[in-house]
Amino acid sequence: MLLLHRSLKEANSIADQLINAVDSLPPMRMVNRDDLIHIGISAWHSGQTVPQVMDNVEMATRHAALLGGNNWSNGEGNPLDAGRGSVR
Repeated sequence: MLLLHRSLKEANSIADQLINAVDSLPPMRMVNRDDLIHIGISAWHSGQTVPQVMDNVEMATRHAALLGGNNWSNGEGNPLDAGRGSVR
């Protein structure tokens, strides 16, 4: 998903809303609702190429998946700037 003209704070809020929506789904056969969605968030900075932004998103998504459950993560490659979230 591409969010234009949104801050990371707004993107984090949208990720929380998506996680809440998935968590409120009724039980489904053959689908583990508790480990269904992993969201990676990255900001674009002037001078970055599309592949650089996509690499940041992929790393954030992998981090969210490693956390387990339905999670989101944002990271720009600098652990001090990284964030993560879960609504559990």
